[in-house]
Amino acid sequence: MSTPSASTNGTFYRLSDVPREEVTPQLSRRLISGGRLMLAEVDVPHIPSNVRHSGEAQEDTRVIDLFSPPREDWVQKTDAYLRR
Repeated sequence: MSTPSASTNGTFYRLSDVPREEVTPQLSRRLISGGRLMLAEVDVPHIPSNVRHSGEAQEDTRVIDLFSPPREDWVQKTDAYLRR
């Protein structure tokens, strides 16, 4: 499952540890993992299944989120925290 994603400066991504792998090609800069990892354009982090992570956009951010297997909350459209 893949989807483009955009967020504005200061957006915080809550701590999660979902049971699927995530790969997120960066199209612009974003700070993730509780302030320990600064990502820049074209970085492609891999987050293994069940690894706790969070993030905060340090500027307007564009990414492509890739999940395997697909996120059930997105398939069922119950991801209200992302649908603001």
